[in-house]
Amino acid sequence: MQSVAFSTCPCCGHEMASSLDLRIGQAPLAPLQRRMVERLREDFGQFVDGTRLADAVYAFDPNGGPDWTRHALAKIATRANRNLAGTGLRIESSLSGGRRLIWSDLDHIAEKEMEE
Repeated sequence: MQSVAFSTCPCCGHEMASSLDLRIGQAPLAPLQRRMVERLREDFGQFVDGTRLADAVYAFDPNGGPDWTRHALAKIATRANRNLAGTGLRIESSLSGGRRLIWSDLDHIAEKEMEE
């Protein structure tokens, strides 16, 4: 895995780099799902457009992936979300076809507020 460019959540300031890697590592992701999640992890919390996401997911496909990448990415994201259940992470979609990896539980935000 590549290292995350920051060590805190851009939303709440929660220390997350090692926690994020551990949570992703424990998820039973299929290879295409793992590529999607790892690409989204690089820009955690920020939307990644479909073209860049497809390039990452299908980087090792000699044909460059399916013709209907938007539909294929939607299926991969749906299945990845099922496999991310219990990790506190989920993939969120935008209307433009982009996706981002975000926290699905708010426990880390509540802990941060209690510390302040």
